[in-house]
Amino acid sequence: MKIKKIGHSCLLINENGLNIVTDPGSFTAEAIKGLTGINVILICDEHMDHFDLSSVQALLKNNPEAKIITQKSVQKLLADTGIESSVVLDKQQTEVRGVKFEGCGQKHALLHSSIPQSDNTGYIISNRFFYPGDALTLPHKPIEILALPVAGPWLKMSEVLDFVLAVKPKFCFPVHDAMAGSAFMAKMVGQIGEKENIKMVITDGEMEF
Repeated sequence: MKIKKIGHSCLLINENGLNIVTDPGSFTAEAIKGLTGINVILICDEHMDHFDLSSVQALLKNNPEAKIITQKSVQKLLADTGIESSVVLDKQQTEVRGVKFEGCGQKHALLHSSIPQSDNTGYIISNRFFYPGDALTLPHKPIEILALPVAGPWLKMSEVLDFVLAVKPKFCFPVHDAMAGSAFMAKMVGQIGEKENIKMVITDGEMEF
């Protein structure tokens, strides 16, 4: 599996020749608008840093056969514009050209007790890689590679550390990091994770696992 971080929570993943883009949000609109060869678009969350309609439309224009895998609220937003999509929720599974996708979780992490939780579905790809979106839902199986959210209004350092130690992947790398404090959080996770043989990978280049 090859993973290139485009920015924030937007990743370009190649698994057995299948090209996957995660969360084409407003922070990465310029970076992804010219991408071609995309087979799957994964969208976890309806918030603008994960879902930007113009970015999805640009991807579909250049990749008209791309399959969208998302959740209920984003599906409705897409349907309102005439874009059909597939849905993966909870423990449901689907396959695209032999690559397995499995949903994990339904709700966004709590922002505040006065704010209703929106939908969020994380995804396990090929039983190895977990991309949780905007939640710290524990996967129901061992995970080798974890995309770890490290900054945001719904995150605390102690929760991030407890999450990565509970998942205990072999490798993790920071996502959801276009915010203040993310570099410090990633460094802290790396220091503590090292004691549990969890390797934090921090790079702007392509990662291969």
